[in-house]
Amino acid sequence: MGLTRGLHPDTLAALVSGQFHPVLLVHVDWPDDPVFASSALVPIQWRDHTWQPAGEFGLLEIASEGLGAAIPAEASVGIVGTLELLAGLLDREDARNIDIDVYLALVTTPQGGALVGDPFPLMTGYCDGNDLGLRALKGGVEPAFTLAVKTGPGVRTVLSAQHSDEDQRQRFPEDTGFRHTKLIELALSRPPVWTT
Repeated sequence: MGLTRGLHPDTLAALVSGQFHPVLLVHVDWPDDPVFASSALVPIQWRDHTWQPAGEFGLLEIASEGLGAAIPAEASVGIVGTLELLAGLLDREDARNIDIDVYLALVTTPQGGALVGDPFPLMTGYCDGNDLGLRALKGGVEPAFTLAVKTGPGVRTVLSAQHSDEDQRQRFPEDTGFRHTKLIELALSRPPVWTT
């Protein structure tokens, strides 16, 4: 059985040949104003959207432990700008858990806009937090707004599965030694056989 990602045949051919130029496409489903950005120097048309160049003002960092994984577990995306522009982005309740998608695209020229085949997903996640900080640029620092991106279930959605003595007494009032837990029941139903 082969592992497939559903790559467009032209994309696959370019990857196999080693003759390709990668760019990243980032979609942030920001409330009322979705963002479609790219690391290319010119706009890219794909899926009925124009993916605008982010230039030196765009940020994308994938956690180093995620670089070798099939799907990175966390990353951050952001923009650099003025404090007036970025301050309005902080603490928006409607931006919690928004979708963030990162695609790898191949183009015909370095940082160009003509796609080879279709981009494919590199990471699909959700916004787990935001931060306003400073980023070093040539000649100084500028304010930067970043979104933490996570994959998998959010911390707020995962339930704790703990079992206590009180839980056991409520379900089995007569049990004083955890005799009714599944693993104990299984062990008692198949006692070990000692051979000499």
